Amino acid sequence: MSPQIIMGDPYTIKCDVWSLGVVFYKVLYNLYPWQKTDNIMVLVERMKKPFDFPPNIETSEWLKHLLRGMLTIDEGKRCSIKEVLEVLQKESKEMDLE
Repeated sequence: MSPQIIMGDPYTIKCDVWSLGVVFYKVLYNLYPWQKTDNIMVLVERMKKPFDFPPNIETSEWLKHLLRGMLTIDEGKRCSIKEVLEVLQKESKEMDLE
């Protein structure tokens, strides 16, 4: 759930980009970007701080950049879904997926 929804602030479709970023991170690392807590206010404070990537898992710079863009707390600075798709399409063309 995006910070905007948690805090009851106005939000846009970019909340879905946030959620997708959390899902991507969880699928890639089997972890959440921020340490889990039952206290919503503690979680929101944690979300305001940069998250880390597990050092034992090699991650390409473009993917780190994409995840950071998707998990930017300020919706105005967060990637749009169009930007996410453009990056994924560009990078998938450069990979040998066969």
